[in-house]
Amino acid sequence: MPKVSIIIPLYNKSKYISSTLDSVLQQKYKDYEVIVVNDGSTDDSLMIAKSYEIKDHRIHVLDISNGGVSHARNIGLSYAQGEWIQFLDGDDRIDEDYLVKGVELAEKYDVDILFTNFQMVDEDGRCKKEIVASLQGLCTQNNLCQLFIEQQYENGYFGYISNKLIRRRTLDKSKAKFPVGITLAEDLDFYAQIYPEVRKAYFAEINSFYYLQTDCNYLNKDKIDYFAQLLVQLEIRKWFVKSGEYVKYERILDKKVSEYVFFALFHGKEDNQDIKVIYQNMINSDEIFDCIHPECFHKFEKNLLQAVKKKNYLAVLLLLNGRRVIRALYRRIKNG
Repeated sequence: MPKVSIIIPLYNKSKYISSTLDSVLQQKYKDYEVIVVNDGSTDDSLMIAKSYEIKDHRIHVLDISNGGVSHARNIGLSYAQGEWIQFLDGDDRIDEDYLVKGVELAEKYDVDILFTNFQMVDEDGRCKKEIVASLQGLCTQNNLCQLFIEQQYENGYFGYISNKLIRRRTLDKSKAKFPVGITLAEDLDFYAQIYPEVRKAYFAEINSFYYLQTDCNYLNKDKIDYFAQLLVQLEIRKWFVKSGEYVKYERILDKKVSEYVFFALFHGKEDNQDIKVIYQNMINSDEIFDCIHPECFHKFEKNLLQAVKKKNYLAVLLLLNGRRVIRALYRRIKNG
């Protein structure tokens, strides 16, 4: 049975997947398996991955119908046999020293999860930005909550998918699954389910992977499902409640939920029926409703959140319809 399972979801990455798999095969650490989950690619990705499966017995390719990256990762997890789980995307590269150093540290300190540094790179491999944790060394559950507050909202460190080596028994205990159907922060949602089960973590001063930056990495804001993002923030809040750290960071966490209440309404479809569904979901959830704090905001944001807090749907509608008029005028001016 392999020590490490490397899970790679694959969708139309024929330009990059060879480089990704070559970087894995160049690992100095050898006791691993690679599970490539082809998510219904329409280019040559599957053919290329299959050629690597023939080349090395540690590489296993699963071919499934397209269901999204979260579904593909969940399928990969169901096949993984390793004591440790490592995720990697089909256009990224893993550092050749990462696993040999990472596994040694993770087992030496008997941790549930190992965090690492990583680099964002362009297509020529040039470093555009390095993401580094503010702490190096051992960390308890309470420290983990503190670091999350200090760093997550600054650079997203705790939500990146591939800068972590996860102990399989910790993952199983958490029963974590990737949320199918959302296209942003699904990785953060997944880890927010795991973090409550972390008794001990290690932040290693080593580089894990090279995160390729292309236009495909950036999601059009108009396509973001902000209500789904609101649910991710609630998952984070649940973690802090479970860890006993919520009261300490209540203002920060509740403000984040409040922000996404506003975003979900303000950036929702300009359709009264859609707005009504989102509004009803908010006021019918005690967990969401209790987190809404209009006093933390100013002007339009404050007025909209106050209307929600007072359960005044007519006021919500009037404010958002006013927004619709302003948007229409802006489009007319912009288009001449």
